[in-house]
Amino acid sequence: MEIKTLLFDADGTLFNFEKAEKVALEKTLEHFKINQNLGKLSQIYNKCNSNVWEKFEKKEITAKQLRIERFRLFLEQTGIKGEAAQFSKVYINELSQCSYLLNDAKEIVQELYGKYELALITNGLEDVQKARIYNSDLSKFFSQVFISEEIGFPKPDTRIFDYVFKKILHKNKEQVLIVGDNLYSDIKGGNDYGIFTCWFNPHNKNNKSGIEPEFEINSLPEIKKILGVLK
Repeated sequence: MEIKTLLFDADGTLFNFEKAEKVALEKTLEHFKINQNLGKLSQIYNKCNSNVWEKFEKKEITAKQLRIERFRLFLEQTGIKGEAAQFSKVYINELSQCSYLLNDAKEIVQELYGKYELALITNGLEDVQKARIYNSDLSKFFSQVFISEEIGFPKPDTRIFDYVFKKILHKNKEQVLIVGDNLYSDIKGGNDYGIFTCWFNPHNKNNKSGIEPEFEINSLPEIKKILGVLK
């Protein structure tokens, strides 16, 4: 059956979150007049953030707790003096202004626009993601934007997909494909819900997760080949 709806993950799939995170953290540290060993500090923050997001996706903590916890761990591990809530506030403000796109993102979305129903489904903080997405060159191409904090459930929870399917035009699961870089949230989420899944793997990582995507691509233009197969 032909695909009619494409659900795109945002960060790491269309948006260059790695760059956004780096810029936002550097500006946050600059705000608090911290300028020593930024590379090392960035590595520590990334590890703290990754661990906290994993807990969030497993529903062990809330989005509100996530905002503070990653900086509480960061300050604890670096010995930097300050309040986690204040660091979080500045960081969120800086991150909200970073809408960098990955290579080919605008071109491929623009090419698919009008041929398919396009929607974004992102695990993210509502205020941050709305600002980044709607200030980007991509927002006009998406009929719907689904943000986990706003909906109340993160991917891979099937309840976020229940919500999505109430809003999208095409309700037949065989007509829907999710494209994302995260095997757990995007691919497991799609597999569990019974829709087609495509793993965006630009760095050609080995998949040792036990989670199997139906399709795998290393560059965004390869999506066109997948859609050709599914016609």
